[in-house]
Amino acid sequence: MCNIKEEMNAAIGSQSVKQIEINQIIASPQYKYIFFVEGKDDIPCYRFWFSKIDKVFFKEMELISLNNKDNVLNTFWDYMERGMQREGVSDKIYAIIDHDFDGYKNHKEHDRIYLDSNVYSIENVICSEDVLEEILRSKFLCNDIDYILNIKQTYKSELRKFINETKIINEEIFFAKKLGREIKINDISIEFNNSFVIKNKEDILRYDKPFNILDEDKAKLLADFMKLNEEKQYRGKFLFEFFKQWIIFISKNSGTPSVKICNYSYGDKYRGIVLSKENKEHRKIIAEKTVRNDVNQWCLNNYCSYSFPSDSLEKFVHRITS
Repeated sequence: MCNIKEEMNAAIGSQSVKQIEINQIIASPQYKYIFFVEGKDDIPCYRFWFSKIDKVFFKEMELISLNNKDNVLNTFWDYMERGMQREGVSDKIYAIIDHDFDGYKNHKEHDRIYLDSNVYSIENVICSEDVLEEILRSKFLCNDIDYILNIKQTYKSELRKFINETKIINEEIFFAKKLGREIKINDISIEFNNSFVIKNKEDILRYDKPFNILDEDKAKLLADFMKLNEEKQYRGKFLFEFFKQWIIFISKNSGTPSVKICNYSYGDKYRGIVLSKENKEHRKIIAEKTVRNDVNQWCLNNYCSYSFPSDSLEKFVHRITS
């Protein structure tokens, strides 16, 4: 059994390894731009977007995951303010953080920190009708405009119901974050059967300590909350889970009356997404072997590859490279 001293040494050693890794990357002449990001899932997404924005910049940049926003901001300011700049190291340092509901979390803003205040997180960028259409066209090879429009309209309708269903949860998270209260947010569990069902609605939020809000504070916070763009500024992980389960659902059930997307079927064995109309057997093979099984295994970076870098990210890259 590991004693306390060994556990402390392990923690210190782990921290030192990360620090050594950062310093080695900073020292490398290969990299002119080093970005601290919150999580490992951020890395493939930003690599994909950066590759689309500027290929030269893409080869000269590196991304380092620091696990959460606090670590990103603390490490960024550590390099900017504690003498590293005397060696010219800070010239390479940048940071990327999600806006969430708490923005900079009482840290100072800086023109080397990318934060898109128009979206909660990168998940909100991915959960869009544009990405949905790109998946239908590029992954499912669906080329029928009417079908695509029908899918998008159905998605929009179901998304509106989901947003209404999770509005109070987002409101509670918003209040807690704005007031600096501790709150544990569990993953949301969604199941589609004709429509969506949130399986764990009562277990999503957990408070270490209950807190009260003065009426005047609650009124102001509620007014601020009501100004949010629901699709872009509500919690991204909830919206992404809905988007992901929707894609899985239509890949399996798009021939059913409940979804009303596609009317083609191949006997009793296959009822799935309609692909290009030129080759019926080719459609069947792709749908059965690729669409159904593959999307069940998709994670964030798979969906990201069908998205587009935001205008604000493009402007940020062009500014720091000009």
